[in-house]
Amino acid sequence: MFKNASKPKMRKPIPAYKALAGYLKGASFSELAHVGANVITGSLGMKKPKIFAVGMNKAGTSSLHEIFVDNGYLSYHGIRWRSGRNKMLLNGFDCFSDGPPVDFKALDRGFPGSRFILNVREFDAWVLSRLKHITRDKKKRVGEIFPHDWDTTEESIEIWLQERDRHHAEVMTYFKDRPDDLLIVNFIRDPDAARKVARFLGKPEPDSKPWANPASGRGGAPEHQIMLDAVLQRNGLDARDAKRDLIMLRSDANAGLPMDTSELDGAPIVEDPVPAAPASA
Repeated sequence: MFKNASKPKMRKPIPAYKALAGYLKGASFSELAHVGANVITGSLGMKKPKIFAVGMNKAGTSSLHEIFVDNGYLSYHGIRWRSGRNKMLLNGFDCFSDGPPVDFKALDRGFPGSRFILNVREFDAWVLSRLKHITRDKKKRVGEIFPHDWDTTEESIEIWLQERDRHHAEVMTYFKDRPDDLLIVNFIRDPDAARKVARFLGKPEPDSKPWANPASGRGGAPEHQIMLDAVLQRNGLDARDAKRDLIMLRSDANAGLPMDTSELDGAPIVEDPVPAAPASA
């Protein structure tokens, strides 16, 4: 064995208080006071309504976070909230983004009156952005074990396809009788997305749409496209199907649900979607 060789390491979890303290590093006094007040009132059972972006990561979450911040919210963009167990973090901040939570229904019950945003993106651009992100991570974290559902393999893409359909269908079904509590938006493709978010939150509509991470979808590797095409073909899908941003595979569980945001009332009809230009993580 080589002298410097070592066993692959898994990342250790970060304690709740450290995650909160690390995120607040450099915060202003008023922001710290806001978080402190939220944590205290939340621990006393007085739960403030929150804003949860429950769509997948690599689907406009950075730009949503920027909108939240611009509107004066204390916004947490990261993964530490998603387990639902970090009560200090959940009580402290107003908005949360960067991937779906383990149980969005529990968050709805735990923070009555909250608003939910299902941020979506075309399947092909979303997959390629994820593969690019993981490739970059692998170069930084040499020797670390990557789980089978977060890797640059056809198996991972297949898992993402199934999980994405299931999650989108579950969210849309859960909120079907509560349209005022859920906004479904393709932030990357929809030119009116930022204004829709503002209206949903009761905030002034912006003049333009922010691009917080405009390069995340550019420069995909050819081998990634080959893997994506193989998964599409195996599931009886083609390149046009891959432009859908809500549901890819019809099943009993999602019967009657829209397959693309262009089918939603008030959404721009996209006859022939094109690959996203600037893409947000």
